[in-house]
Amino acid sequence: AVMRFVYESNVPGRLSDYEVERRVGLWKIAGITHVMVQVDDGRGASWESSYLPINPNSHASALSEYVSYMYAHDISVVLVFNLAGIYQTDSQVRKDLLVTGVDPPYYYSNMWSPEVVQWRKNIIDECLSMVRCDMVGLDFVRTGREVIAETVSSGDAVQRMLSEIRNVVPYPIAHRSNAGWIGKRPLLQGIDAWRWYREG
Repeated sequence: AVMRFVYESNVPGRLSDYEVERRVGLWKIAGITHVMVQVDDGRGASWESSYLPINPNSHASALSEYVSYMYAHDISVVLVFNLAGIYQTDSQVRKDLLVTGVDPPYYYSNMWSPEVVQWRKNIIDECLSMVRCDMVGLDFVRTGREVIAETVSSGDAVQRMLSEIRNVVPYPIAHRSNAGWIGKRPLLQGIDAWRWYREG
């Protein structure tokens, strides 16, 4: 069977019910089979989380309601997680965990920190325990910068994070990585698609 994906860049709860209904109608006409749902845009959770505040553009039941609506309309769901953490200038989410040496307006959680690795792992594990899906997407799969004072390379830091995430994800994983734009020097930020492929 042919699978056709659409990426919804708005977190659940941000759009009106009418707009969600309108989009789903268009997706059905276009033969879309899977919606990639942005679970966390760097401003907080769209579910009742122990690790993140509620996103000011969402609410605590938004994700579960959105996913239920998609399944009711025969659209499969890919929950997409923001692996690098914060990247919004107006966010109040764990600024104490940000990596240093990154110029505004781009911010990332410190992927070299074991605390950050565990935190992101807990967020994903928690969300997946509350909301079902068919696949997990990982977005912002990069460190945000090359090594400065760390002894571990950016590539190894990303790989460690990915290995930990795999331990809590019982679904197929899809990577989303833009190797242009801010990731213009991808290998120095840990973006190594061939390594990810080789190592599963």
